Amino acid sequence: MSNYCKACRYDPRRSSGGDACPVTTFYWDFFDRNYDKIKDNHRMLFQVRNYERKSSAERAAISKRADELRRSLR
Repeated sequence: MSNYCKACRYDPRRSSGGDACPVTTFYWDFFDRNYDKIKDNHRMLFQVRNYERKSSAERAAISKRADELRRSLR
C-alpha cells in the first residue's frame, strides 16, 4: 500500500523475533488479547482465520515480543 517500510530495518512479514515489525507484532497481540470479542464478527473472518492458523508457540512468541516492546517504550 505504501513504501514507508522500504528503508526500515524491520520485516513487516514477521510478527515475532528481533527483526519483526512492531506494528505487525502489536496487530497480532491485539488479536490475541481481544480474540473472544472479535471472533464472531463476520467482517473480521479473514483475519480471525489467519490468527487461528498460528500455533500456540507462535502466539506466545508474539505476546512475549509485544511485552518487550511495551517495556522499551516506558
